[in-house]
Amino acid sequence: MINEIKAGESKTLEFKEILPDDSSKWIKTIIAFANGAGGKLVIGVNNKREIIGLKDDIFELKDKISNIISQMCEPQIIFDINTENIDNKEILVVKIFPANHTPYYIKSSGKENGTYIRLGATTHKADENTINELTYKGQNISYDLLCNNEYKINEKDLKALCDEMSQSSDKKITKKELINLKLIKDDKATNALAIMLGKHKSTSRVQCARFKGISKTHILDKKEYESSLIEQMNGAYNFVLNYLQMNIEIKGIFRDEKYEIPQGAIREAIINALVHRNYAISDSVKVAIYDDRVEISSPGALYGSMTLSDLGTRSELRNSILARSLEKIKIIESWGSGIARIKELCAKNGVLEPEFMERGNSFVVIFHRQKSKKSAIKIGDNFLNNKELIDILDKINEPVKKFIDIFKGNKELVKVFKNDAFAELRKNIDNIYNLSKIGDKISLNDDIAKNSKKIGDKKSAIKNQKSAIKIGDKISPNDDISKNSKKIGDKKSAINSRILEFLADNENSKTAQIASFIGLENSRTRELLAELVEQGKVIANGANRNRTYTLKK
Repeated sequence: MINEIKAGESKTLEFKEILPDDSSKWIKTIIAFANGAGGKLVIGVNNKREIIGLKDDIFELKDKISNIISQMCEPQIIFDINTENIDNKEILVVKIFPANHTPYYIKSSGKENGTYIRLGATTHKADENTINELTYKGQNISYDLLCNNEYKINEKDLKALCDEMSQSSDKKITKKELINLKLIKDDKATNALAIMLGKHKSTSRVQCARFKGISKTHILDKKEYESSLIEQMNGAYNFVLNYLQMNIEIKGIFRDEKYEIPQGAIREAIINALVHRNYAISDSVKVAIYDDRVEISSPGALYGSMTLSDLGTRSELRNSILARSLEKIKIIESWGSGIARIKELCAKNGVLEPEFMERGNSFVVIFHRQKSKKSAIKIGDNFLNNKELIDILDKINEPVKKFIDIFKGNKELVKVFKNDAFAELRKNIDNIYNLSKIGDKISLNDDIAKNSKKIGDKKSAIKNQKSAIKIGDKISPNDDISKNSKKIGDKKSAINSRILEFLADNENSKTAQIASFIGLENSRTRELLAELVEQGKVIANGANRNRTYTLKK
């Protein structure tokens, strides 16, 4: 108990120096504990965590507390009262056990006005959505199983969802499977189906933003994803990767990309945010990227009796139908494994363990970014981070910067450069610029980077492309490094490296899962995998639709 007192008040702990005569000042906390993870009301300790001890008769105090809890609370709350002696001072500990018959409320105030919950170390009156969620929990019903009266089933939507789910599944998903998964109930759409289709509330989306610095003062980029749930996951995931620092390792003609935060950890955090959020709350999942961290927040505090200390060891499902459906198509490996996997991947890659916290009525995961290095290139087994290499990279970077400056303010040149004929050049410039910066993967500037389908003179554009910029032997005193720098732009090598990295973290993956990760069609991905199998880098298991791929150890 002494260690808990030293840690201070929390979601499951509150101090009172004396028991207030006005019972409403502490019975609300008892109610809040019962509606959540349980908790302890400690009497005889002040707000400064100092042990004062009891001034009243212990037996009278116990009887008084017992009677008030029994008379004022509805339904009946399970509790225990004990005394503890610390430094020769007696304190009273009222322990409230987490319960199943939620919501608990003050009888005289009624359910609507007498229900309280715990947010952090404070007690708050529950709003309508929270009361509803507590009611569902008390009835052992999840919100996503309820019928959605606003969305009417559309066969075209169902087919699109079946096709999307089939890409990640061991077998073809049909409408019958949707019924078995309870996405459809009594010929009506459940909330889970509406969420999977992206037809739920307008706030059932993901908002992503890249901020300059470490605050939300200046926004550099932002996007919203509000289509199907799987597309929301993919969109948010790729948005984060686009702004993460990438370390590049060159081995011969191949390049290996490793992000500062493990891709698998980002993936798990985004999936968890979308699967376990409270969809009854009119708010969005938010992904915020700062210079020093990546924050992923989801509406709704931890569900049921879960506490932060339970993360990675047990779980309670807020949306059981969504979880079951995504497990069916292998997006979720097993219930309750997400947080443990995030921690494991970060530890394996030498990344600081992320922070998990409740911020108001939201759950937040914070990944700490590694400090940006001017150079993070490995050639063979030798890690080069010296002045010679930095000078080389600066020389590569300088003409690129000059090239960008030419376009600033010149709308005609920007229009020409947006032409599809310049796509390969834009890509190569991005690769070289990223190599020297190794920071946010910015693409020249917003005007140049966006791939508009402007129609221009292709022949003239190609001619301009050849003369626009030359990056060759003159910029590098080392022929090997120069040649390797050119090969970094090789698209096929880069994609193969991403496939190998994905398989390193995701064993027995299907073609559709890998295709989704690298952003290619299944047919093209299948061709690349066949080549990797032939090269002896990847092992193919099974045949046809059931085939999976594993990285050869």
